[in-house]
Amino acid sequence: MTDEQAPDREGPGQDAFRPDFAGADPRYAADTDGPVLHVPVVREDGTALGRLWVSRDGTAAGFLPAAGAAGLNAKGAWVRRLIQARAEGLDAVQALRRWTGAPPDDRAGAIPPGTAAEHAEGPDAVRAHLPDTEETAGNDGRGERP
Repeated sequence: MTDEQAPDREGPGQDAFRPDFAGADPRYAADTDGPVLHVPVVREDGTALGRLWVSRDGTAAGFLPAAGAAGLNAKGAWVRRLIQARAEGLDAVQALRRWTGAPPDDRAGAIPPGTAAEHAEGPDAVRAHLPDTEETAGNDGRGERP
């Protein structure tokens, strides 16, 4: 399809595949100095994919992937979920609640029903809850800003 054949997108520079953000930053902050809540994200078979964390004030969020391709794929899915939640006006704590107990997704996995969020001093402290492997070292989960 040429540019001339492309459908009109409601105005110059508009992309039909991206949510419209009316004055709000389209992403949560990627880090926080304050305390966070975090939960495990797992596959249907119970394999850990990583940890979803959110700041207690709801302004920051991120996903720390477990080592390997499945963890990195899950991270991509969670980044998209967090962007969408922010576009819908949810704070990060509300986003975490939305997905706790939701049906599993092939890429994103799931936060098991009834999971209680754990408390940590900050995102760096959540890393201690990831599976301990050499592949996890250096993968801080903050390469993309959710």
